[in-house]
Amino acid sequence: MKLVSLLSVLLTSLVPCMGASGQATKPAARSVKTSKPNVIFILVDDMGWGDLDSNWSQQKLNGRTVERKNEFKTPALSALAREGIQLRRHYSAAPVCAPARASLLLGVHQGNSRVVRNNRFDQPIEDSHTLGTVMRDARYDTAAIGKWGVGGGGQSHVPMTAGPHQRGFNYFYGILDHLAGHFHYPSESRDVFEYNGYASNPEWKNIKDQVPQTAYSTDLFAARAKQWIVDQRKSARKTGKPFFLYLAFPAPHGNLVVPGVPYPSGGGLKGGLQWVKKEGTESVNTAFDARAEKNKDTYI
Repeated sequence: MKLVSLLSVLLTSLVPCMGASGQATKPAARSVKTSKPNVIFILVDDMGWGDLDSNWSQQKLNGRTVERKNEFKTPALSALAREGIQLRRHYSAAPVCAPARASLLLGVHQGNSRVVRNNRFDQPIEDSHTLGTVMRDARYDTAAIGKWGVGGGGQSHVPMTAGPHQRGFNYFYGILDHLAGHFHYPSESRDVFEYNGYASNPEWKNIKDQVPQTAYSTDLFAARAKQWIVDQRKSARKTGKPFFLYLAFPAPHGNLVVPGVPYPSGGGLKGGLQWVKKEGTESVNTAFDARAEKNKDTYI
């Protein structure tokens, strides 16, 4: 179970300017006031190197030549690759999802992580600094949306002592158990949780009854993340705080199930995936398409 991560940040605020040779250049003499960038970290579960179209189009940079061409087209991810920085000497800490996720969050290699290799699913990660606590201490609003899988409970059969809210994240929406990430549509046995640390009385809520059975989980989490960013920016006008979003998609891990509805056209605030409240539910707009119920069990 390989695990690939994409980090999208405003890099000019984080690193020195780079010259054509790749060496750091001196900053301009005139000082420029910069604010902290917003950071979105997208974690994609079980995606292989060959699943990204941008890797096939830059084979010479990779030092390899292959005959088989990738048939998956990933234009949005290719745009991220073109417009950002590609870390082509970066490797996952482990070839399995849970330990790789634990090492990423904790900033340690597998020799120093409790969640080790393939037999520690749902084991709670250590009570230590994480990406969440570091960014929170740097005065960021922090959110984790999607798959968690390193908090306890589930296959570990121990209490949940390392939930997102206990590891530096002020907001969470998603699934907690590792196995829940293997199924790409909600069911009676797959719980969806929400925690809002900004509420006057923060509490964990199991909101599975508010999520339609036709909501494809990766679309669901993308739409929720999109709406969270919109809401956060409204509050940021008052607080001035930037945000850090850890967005962990379940797909394409586990059952290879494609969405039952085509991706909506457009993007931005008005197009693409949207967060919709309808008939006592809150979900992604694709869940309310009549075709979703008919095609939600379509396998690759």
